[in-house]
Amino acid sequence: MEHGRVYNFSAGPCCLPLEILKKAQEDMLNFAGTGMSIMEMSHRNKEYAKVWNNARTGFRKLIGIPEEFQIFFMQGGATLQFAALPMNFLGDKKVINFLPSG
Repeated sequence: MEHGRVYNFSAGPCCLPLEILKKAQEDMLNFAGTGMSIMEMSHRNKEYAKVWNNARTGFRKLIGIPEEFQIFFMQGGATLQFAALPMNFLGDKKVINFLPSG
């Protein structure tokens, strides 16, 4: 354990190396020399676009997604994922019942 940090072995978030956290802390105040955090940037900002494109390209390469498929990065976690799949199968029906079983 470095610097009294606690290891997290629970599901979901994990432990990150201290150097990664320090870089994130630095970028939180001044991302890529822009004078602002990436969270303050417009999604149309060229620096933000670089991050998005690099993430998309890396993810496509990592899991072998062909170019004819689109990649969506969505917020929402498990709740969104459990709801999105049955909602996509809903079709023209107005009601669907599903049970997220964990």
